[in-house]
Amino acid sequence: MKEIAAVIPYYQTKPGILRRSISAVLKQDASLNLQVVIVDDASPVPASAELDGLPPSALESLTILTQNNSGAAAARNRALDYLDPRTKYVAFLDSDDVWTEVHLTNAISALEKGFDFYFSDFFHIGGTVSAFKRAVRAARLNLQDHKLLANSSSSYQYMGDMFTQIIFANLIGTSTVVYRFHKYPQLRFNDTLVYAGEDYCFWLALARSTDKFVFSTECECQYGRGVNIYSGSNWGTPHSLDRLIDDIKWRLYVLRTYSLTRTQHNHIISGLNAFRKSLILDIAHRLSHHKPIVSSRLFKHLLKDPMTITFIGPVLWAKLLNRKAYG
Repeated sequence: MKEIAAVIPYYQTKPGILRRSISAVLKQDASLNLQVVIVDDASPVPASAELDGLPPSALESLTILTQNNSGAAAARNRALDYLDPRTKYVAFLDSDDVWTEVHLTNAISALEKGFDFYFSDFFHIGGTVSAFKRAVRAARLNLQDHKLLANSSSSYQYMGDMFTQIIFANLIGTSTVVYRFHKYPQLRFNDTLVYAGEDYCFWLALARSTDKFVFSTECECQYGRGVNIYSGSNWGTPHSLDRLIDDIKWRLYVLRTYSLTRTQHNHIISGLNAFRKSLILDIAHRLSHHKPIVSSRLFKHLLKDPMTITFIGPVLWAKLLNRKAYG
C-alpha cells in the first residue's frame, strides 16, 4: 500500500502535455511512497502513448485506468474508488498542470502537523502574478489573519471559516490540493457537474467535516494550456452553455444541501441570478450571430430551473435599451 496517491484525470487532444506533468510528478522526493493513478477519460491522445519511453522504474509507480468520456469529476472518482482506503494522502493534479519539485514534500510536512487539507499558491495559465498575490490585492486574503506554522516561512494554518471562504472567494486551486484520504475515504466529486463547480462542492463538503486546513504561500504549481473547458468557454463557444448550466447547478446544489447563514444564502442567490442572466445572454448571442445552440442539456435545465426563464424579459429589455442608448 502506498502512503500517497497522485490522481490525474486525463483528456487531451495534443501529445506531450501529460508527459510534461508526469515528468514533474517523477521529480518529487524519491523517498515518498508515491502511487500515480491516471484515468484516461477516452482521450484522443491515449495516456499509454504519453508514457512510452519512460524507464521501467518510473512505470512501476504508475497505473492507467480507462473510462468512457465522462468528465474530470468522474475520472477523479474512478481513481478514488480504485485506491486502497487506507492510503494516507491523495494529491490532485490536472493533466496539463505542473508541480514544483517541493510540492509534495511541503504538503506532507504541513499535513503531518495534524491537518487534513493542504493547498498552495499557484500561477494561472500564462500568469506572472500568483493567485494568492491577486487575492491579497483584492482583499480576499489577509495573511495576518492566519497563523504561520512553527519553523516555516510559508505555511499557514487557516484560521477562518473555510466554508464561507469558498463561497465568497475561493482560494483553492485543484492541482495544489493534498488531503487526508484515509480519514474521508467515501468522499467523492459530484460527477453530474462536468464543466464547473465539481471541485467547489468537494471542498465545501470537506469544510463542513473539518476545520484543519493549512496552506502555503509558495507557488507550487503552474497551470498549463491544455484542454480547459472552463477558461475556454466564453459566450458562443462550444461549451459555454454547459459551463453556465453547471455554474447554476452547483449553486442550486449548495442551497439544497447545506444550512446557510443569511449572508451565505444571499451571496449564493446573487451568483445564481448572475449566471442565469448570463445563460440568457449566451442564448441571445447565439441567435443574433446565427450560431447553433449545441447543448443537449439546455431544455432539461430550463425545466428543472424555470427561474432562469424569468430573466428572458429583463435581460432582453436591458439589451434593447442599451442598444438604443448607443444607437
